[in-house]
Amino acid sequence: MHHVSLWLVLSLATVMAACAKPNPSRAEAGRVIEEIDRIGRTPAAERRPLLDALAQRELAEAQVQRVRDLCVDAYRKLAAAKKAADAAGDVEGDPTEPAVRLEMTKRLLAAQESQTAATARHEACRTALGALRAQTPR
Repeated sequence: MHHVSLWLVLSLATVMAACAKPNPSRAEAGRVIEEIDRIGRTPAAERRPLLDALAQRELAEAQVQRVRDLCVDAYRKLAAAKKAADAAGDVEGDPTEPAVRLEMTKRLLAAQESQTAATARHEACRTALGALRAQTPR
């Protein structure tokens, strides 16, 4: 009986020690989640350096890398869509002229399509980030 209880105590000690060790993949996921959340809170005009730094980081976990890449792409697409919308009205010429109005309309439609695609990509990012967050308890 003494051997059984000693074995049980050693087994429990081993399990508890394994649980206490920090999980590097969980830590990596947590850091990426925090950085993406910080990017989301940062004004759009100031996001580029944060996105570049996150995109260049070496990651060991494939799932964390996929979420990071998806979210970096989503935020870059949002920035490009905003830039396209801002430039849509910048057409040289008289805005009452049909050719100028047609060009402005084309640019506005392209900007709207870009914004729709960027919004969908951002929603996919938020969904993937939520799934990663659920798998990464703090």
